[in-house]
Amino acid sequence: MNEKKHFDCTNCDVYSCYRQKTEFPESCPGGGVNKNDYMDIYKNDSLVSRLINAAAVVDASHDRVQEVIAFAKRLDVKVGIAACLGLINEAKIFAKMLDEQGIENFCANCKVGSIDKNDMGITAGHIPAPGDFRGMCNPILQAQILKEQGCGLNVVLGLCVGHDSLFGMYSSAPTTTLVVKDRKNKHNSVVGLIAE
Repeated sequence: MNEKKHFDCTNCDVYSCYRQKTEFPESCPGGGVNKNDYMDIYKNDSLVSRLINAAAVVDASHDRVQEVIAFAKRLDVKVGIAACLGLINEAKIFAKMLDEQGIENFCANCKVGSIDKNDMGITAGHIPAPGDFRGMCNPILQAQILKEQGCGLNVVLGLCVGHDSLFGMYSSAPTTTLVVKDRKNKHNSVVGLIAE
């Protein structure tokens, strides 16, 4: 196993950043930071302030679905749902739950726009037959549609690795994740970290 070249939070066993009951480690990446450098943003940027305050008061007893709904409710914005088509039934359930809480929402599934993988030259793992349409995920259009719908918070529901990255890059609204796609572990990706 290669030794880490730099001290980071996975090397730390003090975590003075949490309670500040001990000294910061000498190489702590946050130990010498001037808090005024970022406190101005938290206090003076209205969107950032709303987000940090809403996040701070969400009840820790909630499961993730309840937590996202409580967060959205505190923000009082329209919620965009960026859903994988493979989890569209779960997206329908989530949209209904938002409706029941009086939270306006709009869902765009990952295949919007109907781009053919063959047109993009994506043939990995597949030899296309003549006329064989293979819909490519379109996270950029998902983000654009949710922007056009006026969504103030976007919720990712099962987008593939990489597609979620592109969605985040092009999203005009703050984004949170409700479900990460992990087909092997029934969408419970933390299992891969504790299985050993």
